[in-house]
Amino acid sequence: MVLQVIDTHIHFWDLNQRINSWVLNQSNEALKQDFLPQTLQQKMQDKLYGAVHIEAHDSRIDTEVEIKWLMAAAQKCPEIQIKHIAYVDMTLPKARFIAKLDKLKQYPQVVGIRHILAYEQGVDYCPESQELSTHANVIANLQILADYNLIFDCQAYPRQLLNLAPHLKASRVKTAIEHCGLPLWENDEQRQLWQQSMRVLSEIEQVALKLSGLQMLGQLAHSKAIIDYAIDCFSYQRLMYASNNPVCFRDNPLEWFETLDQACAGKGEVFYDNALIFYQF
Repeated sequence: MVLQVIDTHIHFWDLNQRINSWVLNQSNEALKQDFLPQTLQQKMQDKLYGAVHIEAHDSRIDTEVEIKWLMAAAQKCPEIQIKHIAYVDMTLPKARFIAKLDKLKQYPQVVGIRHILAYEQGVDYCPESQELSTHANVIANLQILADYNLIFDCQAYPRQLLNLAPHLKASRVKTAIEHCGLPLWENDEQRQLWQQSMRVLSEIEQVALKLSGLQMLGQLAHSKAIIDYAIDCFSYQRLMYASNNPVCFRDNPLEWFETLDQACAGKGEVFYDNALIFYQF
């Protein structure tokens, strides 16, 4: 049984800060409340050593506003070590992208950036409005992230991941693939495309996979097949536990923890060791 845990994908918010209007504008009423570090620690029965907070503010809000709020919130729950993945627009031209990264240097908690790239026609979950995985600036900025020793938290569909793979390899940017690589599972073609993306990405040594998001994608029924294939590709050394709380398992994040604990045979690498090194705790 795992004794210490780092959750590599969580979201906190305080709706009084008025920086998360997307929460209030969506249909899921259960998310329209505050989610704070101490609440997650209680739900996890004090198992958490650390958590990686993934940007959750509106894109119109300066990412530094969320960072400063998070730093204050973290001080009220000192038993959890918190790292942060900030939002930066990956389509920015070089000079503006570098300027954004330079501003983030003052925050030691910031270890990387995310710009959700997930775009796929005909699916329910499509947060991006256009295809960006082949965007020239996105590709060029991967090298800049590597030069700054910042992590690229990558949320994209399998087809997009295959577009990005050669550039992830060439740039050597440390990359965390979110939500099991967003597997689609309705037919053989979708499953095979996801499996291909996992094989290709697993051959890039600085790429790791976060085991999360299957509830959000409606894929819990296929979780064993997905997790087993991920283990076969990445081995336990490049997989990381992630809850995606509160978007997934809002009231009981332990449910997903226990599912993975069984699927991964209680491997400490998946729940603690890999994240400790990857996210620079």
